[in-house]
Amino acid sequence: MALMGLILGTVFVGIGDVREQSRNQQRVSDIKIIRLALQKYFSECKSYPSDIYGGDRSDDCARSDRQFSNFLSETPIDPHDENYEYVGLRASVAGKCVRYHIGAVLEGDSGYLKTDDDFDSTTSGYISCGRGRVFNGADESGVYDFTNIASQN
Repeated sequence: MALMGLILGTVFVGIGDVREQSRNQQRVSDIKIIRLALQKYFSECKSYPSDIYGGDRSDDCARSDRQFSNFLSETPIDPHDENYEYVGLRASVAGKCVRYHIGAVLEGDSGYLKTDDDFDSTTSGYISCGRGRVFNGADESGVYDFTNIASQN
C-alpha cells in the first residue's frame, strides 16, 4: 500500500511539473506576441501605448483612434486569467511613451529567466504614461520581463 502511495505521489508531482512548464511556455509565447504588436504600434505611432488592456487614451496615437487593439485584436492574458505586467514609460511628465516594460511571473525554477532583461522600472527614472504599475523584473522575483529603449522623435 505504501508503495502504491509513493508511485501515485510521484505521478501527480510529475503531472504538476508538466502543467507548470506548459503555463510558463504559454507566458513566454504571449510576451513575444505582445512585443511584436508593440513594435508595430511604435512603428506607426512613434510611441508606445500607455496601456495594452484597458484602452487608456492618454497617448497621441490613441487619440487618433489607433488603440493597441488595432495592432493585436485580443491582448493575451496569463494562464491564471490575470493581465501581464505592462507599463508605458516616458522621460518627462509631458513626454511621449518612449519605453515600455512588460513581464510575466513564472512558476517554479525556470530557465527562461536567464534570457530576459531583469529591468527595474521602479528605479529607472522614467514616469508611467498611464495606469500601468512600475515593477521590478529581477530574477529573484520570478519575473520574465523585457523593455525597449526608443529614441525620442
